[in-house]
Formats: sequence, structure tokens, C-alpha cells
Amino acid sequence: MILIDRNALQKKDFEFEKMKKLLFLSFFVLASFTTMAQTLPYRSYAEFNGDMGAYLKYNFEDRGNLYQGKTIGDLLKDVELTPIGYSAGLAEAKADGQTYVLELYIVFKRKKDGEFNSLRDEYLTVYIEEPWFLWSELKPYYDIYTGKKWTQQDYEVIKDKKIKVVLYQYT
Repeated sequence: MILIDRNALQKKDFEFEKMKKLLFLSFFVLASFTTMAQTLPYRSYAEFNGDMGAYLKYNFEDRGNLYQGKTIGDLLKDVELTPIGYSAGLAEAKADGQTYVLELYIVFKRKKDGEFNSLRDEYLTVYIEEPWFLWSELKPYYDIYTGKKWTQQDYEVIKDKKIKVVLYQYT
């Protein structure tokens, strides 16, 4: 004969119900945070009182999920600032020996004249979806059009690439 302890069974049922409630509550909190990030409203540059970094971080990193799968052109239409140029993050594929552009740094302000400085400049890092640029295809445009002034050609070269992730000043 098997003896069943009713108190032990009730205690286990009670613990199981507590765990279900805790799991549901955790899921609800996580879903709320995810929804909140998706619904952050756009804020104009004027609202940031000239703080370019705060403007770029809030509108394009914190709300970055809104740009996933969209083009760089779509992103740039929403930016109230004119970029001054871009720089490329390169990676070499071992299989084919080609060098690919996996990310672009769209620069809005340089702390010092000259080369791009990832520690000092104001920029957005845009990781792009495949197909990536071949560096050999981008390099001629990159050499001609990058400088202190953003040109329509800069825009034309990068506008159609799809966005994977947008981050503010991150290398």
C-alpha cells in the first residue's frame, strides 16, 4: 500500500502555482520593456539643446529596432543633421580572400580635423545586412567623396544597404 501525504501534495501544487505566476510576471515585465523600446517617440534635435551625442543615441540607438531591415537612406532621411562623411569597418573573408565592408561609421562631427577618430568623433555605427560591400567596389567612391563635406555622391553610394543594427559611437 502506498501512502500519500496530502500536505506534501498541496505544498507542491502551491509551489508550482507560485512558479507559474512568477514566470508569467517575468515574461510580462520583459515584454513591457521590449514594447516600450519599440514605441519611443522621435525627439527633435532642438529638444536636446545642441547635445548631438544625446540626440543620436536616443533617436537612432535607443530606437534602433525601428531601422532594422530598412535602408541607410531611410535612416538618413530621419536625421536632422548633415553627416560630414563616413568611414568603413572592414573584414577579410578567409574563404575567398576578399575584403568586405560590414559596418559604416556615419560621421556628424569631428573633434579634430583629419582622420576619423572613433574615441572622439560623433557618429553612428551602422552594421549592414548581407550582401555586404566588397571593399574593392566601395574604395574608389570612398577615396573620391569622403572629406569634410557630405556630398550627394556619398549618399548615393551607401543609401540602399539594409541595416542590421544601429549604434551610437560604438566600435
